[in-house]
Amino acid sequence: MAYVTYTNRYSSDYRFTIDTLEDPALGELKSFIKGQKNKGLRIRPRGPRGRRYGYDTPIENATRFDVYVREYK
Repeated sequence: MAYVTYTNRYSSDYRFTIDTLEDPALGELKSFIKGQKNKGLRIRPRGPRGRRYGYDTPIENATRFDVYVREYK
């Protein structure tokens, strides 16, 4: 299930958060932007990071995913 949370959101590109990559909302968004020029989809894994991984959460440790749509110039 997709949900929107604006806590600690600084980007206007943010669309929603999902718990699994098989969420139907992600498929709908992919279909929607596929036909548009200069738009790209970015999915950021969120959850525990661990010390050796730096700033990004490894996809296998992710508990949720933030979805962004960016317009390229």
